[in-house]
Amino acid sequence: MVHVILWSMDDCSLADSDKANILSNKLDAMDKLDELFQLIPNEETKSTLLSALSGLTSNSIFNTIESLEKTQGILEKTLKLTDARTTLSLSQRQDVSNVLGNFISYSKDTDCNCTSDFCLGLENRTKSYLEKVSSTALDTAFTNDSPEVISTDLFDVVTAKSSVCDLSSLTLGSGPDSASVTVTSQNSSPDCSQEVTIQTYTMASRDQLFNCNKTSSDSTTYKGEVVVVMKDAKTGTPITSGFDVAVTLQATGTCLSDCSQSIVSNKVVCQCPKLATFDVNQQLAFIFRGSDFGILLDLGNSLAALFNWAWQRSPVFWTGVSFTIWLTITLIVSKKKKLADYCIWKSYQQKKVKTRMATFMTTLVVNITSY
Repeated sequence: MVHVILWSMDDCSLADSDKANILSNKLDAMDKLDELFQLIPNEETKSTLLSALSGLTSNSIFNTIESLEKTQGILEKTLKLTDARTTLSLSQRQDVSNVLGNFISYSKDTDCNCTSDFCLGLENRTKSYLEKVSSTALDTAFTNDSPEVISTDLFDVVTAKSSVCDLSSLTLGSGPDSASVTVTSQNSSPDCSQEVTIQTYTMASRDQLFNCNKTSSDSTTYKGEVVVVMKDAKTGTPITSGFDVAVTLQATGTCLSDCSQSIVSNKVVCQCPKLATFDVNQQLAFIFRGSDFGILLDLGNSLAALFNWAWQRSPVFWTGVSFTIWLTITLIVSKKKKLADYCIWKSYQQKKVKTRMATFMTTLVVNITSY
């Protein structure tokens, strides 16, 4: 009898049956960890559980959508991530970010077009997890302290609280493999008593994450996609205008269309006059769906983008204005009595004399087309 062994891994170093056993044991381990926390729900077991979840989801080869969805359920139940009252410690913020990064990395390795429900669901999950990580960091932040940085292989989260006058002195970035952001008030005499919170997410681009033509040699990840979220520190009201954003990218970087581009010290510097350019819905839609549909789903940001529109520089706006003026003049003129009298046109047709040549050409065309 011949036994056929199926192999996993690119180098066929692991039998499919062994891989299935590993995955089964992993799911059992997750259940045991969850049971342990339910029995002993203290910070020590919570920390052990979170670290284990981060490690168990770190390798795409030994994970499935089932194992990742189980991880998501345990994570959200343990930390109550959907509860606005939940506060995360620094280590918990890092663990949540690591697990999210592992989710994205799994989709990157197994779904190069990001078409599965799991991958598409990462758009909202990323927004919700990073908002929780950022907001809880800001809950304990002091004004004008150094920014807090949470870094993963695929994205970074940088948060800070600052007075409006000191905001421009903050450089929000994590290092050479990531974009850095500086925000400046457009008001030449800002209210220095106003305090704001700022959250920046710098992420790998869609081309780096979901590209079916990407080769194994393209292993360097640069986090150059930028999200900026600003709020009033006292009221929590989102701030969507009144500030310039400067983004510094690596030498091969490209600025978004709303920004001007220059080269400074062999780096690309993008000067952007609108906060709406870095809207979280729009940027995440670009990454996970390759479209800007996300901003259309958020009415508040859509209206903010409309109010911040530089219409006076838009050819589309002036084309619409020109068409409206032309249509108005046409309607006014057509209401004149003489033009409205269609008998004038009939009279013209009756007076028009057809030449012999015109009659001949008409006959010729009719005969040709009839064949």
